[in-house]
Amino acid sequence: MSFNTCSINSQENPFIRDVEAVIGPSKTVMVYGYSGAWYTLVQKQLSAQGYEVLDYVMGCGPDKTVGTEEIEHLREGSTNKKICKNAITKIVLENVKRDAAGVPIIPLLFCAKYQGILNFTPQFDPSPKRSLTDSEINRIYKLIHFEDEKVREVTEKTIHFVCTERNSPNSFDLTGLKECSPPWEDKWKVKEPKNKSTGWREEFRNALKAFRAKNLPPSLDNNKLDG
Repeated sequence: MSFNTCSINSQENPFIRDVEAVIGPSKTVMVYGYSGAWYTLVQKQLSAQGYEVLDYVMGCGPDKTVGTEEIEHLREGSTNKKICKNAITKIVLENVKRDAAGVPIIPLLFCAKYQGILNFTPQFDPSPKRSLTDSEINRIYKLIHFEDEKVREVTEKTIHFVCTERNSPNSFDLTGLKECSPPWEDKWKVKEPKNKSTGWREEFRNALKAFRAKNLPPSLDNNKLDG
């Protein structure tokens, strides 16, 4: 598997220095977040510095590649919410494969706060009124608590919730980026979803099982792949 490792001089750019402190040397990164946390500026500034920046478009079809490697497509649906959530699921699946191969994973920066403040009230109840970004956070939460231990481990390594900073409200350049805690409330952690979707989980399980079957040592029992 290929991995973008272009050279960037972080010593001359404090924003890039902050990014490297969060995600390490990876020069391929997925960026999501709230518009009020300026995730689009993060995307633009990273692209301008030579990073390969992935976004929700990766959820649209099977033709997205990182370097020369095509990322496996999961067919989840055609609505904007499903496409955006699908890309997150796909990057976790890709990172499970990368972890198994011993190569660097692709981090996901999720811009959740601006200037240290969460200026949003995430609505995690499963309803049509829930915002697209809240739906994305909902998917991340479910992956972090997925029944498969390796998926949980890789998701934790993949997702980085961050706070963005600017010197002034009129500036179009971000000057800092710091890791922050997930933007979900404690009470939501123990809440059972009213409408538990199973379609994406089943496809995700099948993709995991197929990958592990291909890479299974002959001495192991294929029936143990469902854990």
